[in-house]
Amino acid sequence: MNNEIIEKINQSLNPNITDIENDKPYFSDKRYKAHKIEKTNFHEIKETETNKKIAFIDGGNAEILKTANFSLQLVRVYATIYQNNKRIDSKREEFFVLTSTITENQKIKYKTTIFNNDLINDQLTFDLYDKTLQEGGHKVNISKIGEVARRFAELKLIEKLTDQLNNAIIVRDGSLQSSVTHESKYFESLYKKALEKNTIIAGLCKTTTLITEKGNSLTYTLTKLAPVGTWYYHPVVDIEHPDHQAELFFTKLHKNSNHTFRFEFYKRQKPEINELLSLLARNSKDPIFFGYPYGLIEADRFARITNNEKEYWKTIIASKLKFNTKESHEILDSIS
Repeated sequence: MNNEIIEKINQSLNPNITDIENDKPYFSDKRYKAHKIEKTNFHEIKETETNKKIAFIDGGNAEILKTANFSLQLVRVYATIYQNNKRIDSKREEFFVLTSTITENQKIKYKTTIFNNDLINDQLTFDLYDKTLQEGGHKVNISKIGEVARRFAELKLIEKLTDQLNNAIIVRDGSLQSSVTHESKYFESLYKKALEKNTIIAGLCKTTTLITEKGNSLTYTLTKLAPVGTWYYHPVVDIEHPDHQAELFFTKLHKNSNHTFRFEFYKRQKPEINELLSLLARNSKDPIFFGYPYGLIEADRFARITNNEKEYWKTIIASKLKFNTKESHEILDSIS
């Protein structure tokens, strides 16, 4: 591939954005009322002295064994807690999730059984064609249920921390939108506890697929229009969706960062937004990833399940089972 082609690709990926102030974020759902993009919506993040605790949450999952009718996954969720920009504590929970097929009222469903876990006590069932989980009209991939259990466990760990950390801030990796079956009840329980304990529930997204009405990347548009330094952008949209109880912002957390992140908090809470983002900015100075909170980097690293761990558990558990779980592609891989 020659340099001329690469340059053409580069030009196509970096469009010349004009007429920004007549543009808006694009939402197909009418329960999202977008505001026009305007320079006056940028606000400087001013450094604020505060000794509030801030916790960061992330989770990981890995499939240990799978056949057509069951999936066994290891799930881990991790929280790291900071005060005055120093780590003061951490929490880790992990458990196994077994998803298998059952027949209920003459319908085949997925049922989860959770082992060695104090976070999720519910027994969850999902329709094979659950619209919140299926892709392309096909039945839901049984492996998806382990990911769902991880999401629920993250929310339950946040709730558990909320009960311990009064007047604190808890930030998850991801949005605050309930998008899969059963998830809304976990958010409702969490929000109720958060209001009781005066603890702010927030989410920071590493990536976002939001675009503008002119078809541009929303984060790219805001970055091109933004002032120098650290800032937050608000208002973006009025959200009237019952499964997305959030106030939405965009923010740049370090002056040398090239990244703009989507940020949310529970809309019934009214935090001092500059204090909240000042705390995040203070935690976003590591040159590993300027502008991204180190607490989330740490939570991601310690929640992640390595290939070595996965293979260890696969060997241990498979050796105890009384039937062959090896798929055809694994046999072919071993031959090649």
